[in-house]
Amino acid sequence: MAIRSPKWLVLAALVSATPDTPGVYELWDDEQLMHLGATRHSLRRELVERLLEHESGATHFSWEITYAPEVRERELLAELGDGGEAWPQQVERSSRENG
Repeated sequence: MAIRSPKWLVLAALVSATPDTPGVYELWDDEQLMHLGATRHSLRRELVERLLEHESGATHFSWEITYAPEVRERELLAELGDGGEAWPQQVERSSRENG
């Protein structure tokens, strides 16, 4: 099952309002999924770094709180591997220990 969160526009106020908890996230270029990631520490810190401090090219983002981010990331990657039409062929993946 895909991330259970709306796709938010990349605006500083929305990125900064992301929860300060572990979880998984997706970065989108309009309707194209471009990045799937997990962080064991802070979704907010990870997304601020990726979206506000660096040029990511993302127009939208989504996130999901989970206290087992590596497991949830593997589930999402398995969905990508199923070749569903909603998923692109290649998605950048990034599990971060410190994020």
